[in-house]
Amino acid sequence: MKPIFFLYRLFFCLILFLSWNAVNGQSLRAYEKASDEAMTQQNYFAAYSYLKEAIEIDTSLVRLKAKFAKAAYHWQAYEEAEIYFQQAFSKDIHKTFPTFEYNWGLNSMALGNYEKAMTHFKAFSKKGGTPQAIRKKAKNKLNACEYALKIKKKPVKATITHLDKNINSPYSEFAPIQNGDDFYYSALKFKKERKGKKTYYTRILSAKEGKKAKPVRGNLNQKELHNAHTSFSQDGQWLYFTRCETLKEGGIRCKIYRRKWQEKRPKDELLPAMINLEGTTTTHPSIGFDSLTKEEFLFFASDRKGGKGGLDIWQSTIKNGQFTNPKNLGRAINTKGNEITPFFDNQFLKLYFSSDEHLGLGGYDVFFTKRKNKTQWQKPKNIGFPLNSSYNDIYFSMNKNGYTGYFSSNRVGAFLLTKSACCNDIFKFELPKPIPPEQPVIEIPIDTIPLAEVPVDTISTRVEVPNEQPKEELTFDEELSKMLPIALYFDNDQPNPRTTQTTTKFAYNETYYKYYDRRDLFVKKFTNPLSATQKINAEIKVNDFFTNEVKGGFDKLERLYALLIIELQKGRVIEIYIKGYTSQLASGTYNINLSKRRIVSVKNYLNNVGAGALQSFIDAKQLKIIEVPFGEAQSKEKVKMDRRSSVYSVEASSERRVEIIEVK
Repeated sequence: MKPIFFLYRLFFCLILFLSWNAVNGQSLRAYEKASDEAMTQQNYFAAYSYLKEAIEIDTSLVRLKAKFAKAAYHWQAYEEAEIYFQQAFSKDIHKTFPTFEYNWGLNSMALGNYEKAMTHFKAFSKKGGTPQAIRKKAKNKLNACEYALKIKKKPVKATITHLDKNINSPYSEFAPIQNGDDFYYSALKFKKERKGKKTYYTRILSAKEGKKAKPVRGNLNQKELHNAHTSFSQDGQWLYFTRCETLKEGGIRCKIYRRKWQEKRPKDELLPAMINLEGTTTTHPSIGFDSLTKEEFLFFASDRKGGKGGLDIWQSTIKNGQFTNPKNLGRAINTKGNEITPFFDNQFLKLYFSSDEHLGLGGYDVFFTKRKNKTQWQKPKNIGFPLNSSYNDIYFSMNKNGYTGYFSSNRVGAFLLTKSACCNDIFKFELPKPIPPEQPVIEIPIDTIPLAEVPVDTISTRVEVPNEQPKEELTFDEELSKMLPIALYFDNDQPNPRTTQTTTKFAYNETYYKYYDRRDLFVKKFTNPLSATQKINAEIKVNDFFTNEVKGGFDKLERLYALLIIELQKGRVIEIYIKGYTSQLASGTYNINLSKRRIVSVKNYLNNVGAGALQSFIDAKQLKIIEVPFGEAQSKEKVKMDRRSSVYSVEASSERRVEIIEVK
């Protein structure tokens, strides 16, 4: 599907609802021809409507039912499509419609009937005469069904609530986000009539809790343009949004703007050409702020060249109000399908987005990921059901408390514009709080969300894990005993090389990302002089060290932060003891100072993490960090003094560390 038309259909489906006309002459042949042309143009509602008229003229023609089933599927009238797939089926149907079983499988998958979908995909794969590309798609969908059945067994504990008519309507509501006390979203339902022709436009609305939403004022919603997709800068000064125009050739094209939100008469600023690349769609802006690196980012979706296929997610760094050249987020996130609606959780540094290609429950699923290092992202994880369904689940946003938020979906429970389809509505979700109900609410990361699915058959659904005994939670001290000591590793002579200073401005996460990015260099330098057999073993050893020790230590540090927040909020006074090690390339005095800089970098991390959440406890001396610098005198291993061994070997690398040895 072409990306621009995809936007036109998924987010502005109402336009398609209005974009068909009665066929003159009302003959079966005329309706069928019009439907074929509409399918070619991917105007699925028009095709659906024409075929419905044709079937009423002659209910006996199997070919009309087969065509109608496919059009109804694409129009997302899945239950209606299922009926006609059944009526049109025969053992020889593939001779006339080669992809009939494949399309039926897609429809069954959209309804959440994965076993039946698998039967259709397998039957399709056995038939000959179909393009290899479609056969490959069928195999991928078969894998997706198997995946969906697995995660269906592990439902997420969550409450899903369909927002009331103060927000939702039979039209399309999407892009929800909470900003302070105000709730913002976009809606395609604003009608304009000219010469008897009705046209609908998207507007940005806001509402207070329990109040009816109203369009945002200040000339934000410009006439005869689609205004949508709000996001706010970290300091609250800038509002980012999109404006989209309808193209003469069909579809829409979007560009990203921003305005000073607090000004009385704000002026709209079109983002530079490097962001709004000419001839492409640029949409779904989301502003993210990394509390560790103090960097602000613009994430967005675009169909520009250089992507992996379809719509991809891109990132630009914002420095002093200026934008860097956008970078594609890479293969871990972007696929040959579409990745859309990014949202960056500033507090827990997670990127959420929706994809129709990563393995999911059907349609668009929501995924989340975190940075693997400075330039790469971890493999995305499906957030599970009921947050995901077999329908399209998009525009996920998380509130600052870390366990409530919103998303948009056309799932069961959404208001319908026609009898069986359209449109997206906004849903609110609530996950279990990170602590027991009797404790005060603490904002901590949710590190693991089980992959799961439970059918949503009501407007508001509470999902419980069936036949599963609750796991006994470990106390703070019990979990610490399993984690300690926490070893945090450094690159050679880092931070601040070739100095005798005892302090640094760098936080540990900054040195960690740079160090982890040099993993391939360490493998190359250490294995270079070895024989082929020796190289294999050495490469495995170095890679294991970076994965299990370097990254493993940083993961434990992030978990420690979450545990500290809970205990400190309870009033507990905590002392953290840190000691440093170094390798043997410099004098004892130099190494002592280096180990002090490394300890300071860990202290800087604790000061900055979670937007400075621990700083008040440190200032109040409720959290004390005690330095125990030992230098290389406490080193366990002696290594050769040649540079290959003393810098790039695992033995030498394991000594360049700081250890959190005790927390009490």
